[in-house]
Amino acid sequence: MSNRSGTADVGESLPLTAASDGDCVEVYDFEVWDRELQKNVTAPYMATPDAIRRLKGIADLESMRVVDRSAVDDRGFYGVHAQPS
Repeated sequence: MSNRSGTADVGESLPLTAASDGDCVEVYDFEVWDRELQKNVTAPYMATPDAIRRLKGIADLESMRVVDRSAVDDRGFYGVHAQPS
């Protein structure tokens, strides 16, 4: 069930796998539960629908971008390398 306009809970309205057009995949901004803060927070990177599902995240459907598959890591994350350790 959608929790607000343009978002979807795990498994709702997201493709079962990231759509691919040869060497491209879809990635989304998403929120995940932060145990310390006790609330949902926006992840500092984008991810494929499969990765968001594994994290039990909430995708922002309006943020969808199509990116080169080589820019997505093995776990389905996009933009992680740009984040400080």
